[in-house]
Amino acid sequence: MSQDISIMLVEPDTQSQTKICQILASEFDVSDPEITNSSQEAMSLIAGKNQFDCVIINSHLKDSSGFSLVSDIKKIEKFSGMSILMMSESKDRDDLLNAAACGASDFIVKPLNTRSFTVKLKKLIGGKRFRKEERVTTFEAFNTDIHFENHGIYRSRLLDISAGGCSVISELFSHGGCIYDRAKLHIGEEEQHFIIDAELTRTERDPESSNEGTRELVAAFEFRNIFPEIQEKLHNFIDQFRVNQN
Repeated sequence: MSQDISIMLVEPDTQSQTKICQILASEFDVSDPEITNSSQEAMSLIAGKNQFDCVIINSHLKDSSGFSLVSDIKKIEKFSGMSILMMSESKDRDDLLNAAACGASDFIVKPLNTRSFTVKLKKLIGGKRFRKEERVTTFEAFNTDIHFENHGIYRSRLLDISAGGCSVISELFSHGGCIYDRAKLHIGEEEQHFIIDAELTRTERDPESSNEGTRELVAAFEFRNIFPEIQEKLHNFIDQFRVNQN
């Protein structure tokens, strides 16, 4: 992989630091990751950088919980889509659930298996690279059901999509005047169908409609907390349209 990959490691254990740095150097050609053992310094490093391709965080840190650090990172809008790999010495299912709840992209148990760690990190970094690409237009009317929590289900048609978000034409919906509403998007049909967490970022009246009383609108969504298995389905879904455009 390219040397311009940017990684931050938040890990208090020096032996783990050494092992992870060896993997980053051999598998990703990354020789100078940012390393810290505290959440406070991690937040300072993040604040001074536009973006990391991935942040690797231990669940137990010098000054706080790794789960709290992930939550703090995700609260910052510009970093809300950042890929985060959480590590834990515990095999307790609660740690896995906590990692998902606070917004981690993936989770791995220590001691690290080099192959598993490498596979997970490659998926996260690959997804981050892919999100930087432009959205592709869909040429087929793929159904996309919008499930708003406590606000109902709305039918829509996909307009464009990337690994970071999508736009749809939807039947008119009310979201309480609250922007950034969370939703679950059910995209595609049959074997192509997948469900992805998203936030509503923009709505406007369908510009293709000349009827002022139109019952449709264009809605833009940003994807959140994409786990590897969904990420792979999303990439495959997008690739079919990318091929058609080339």
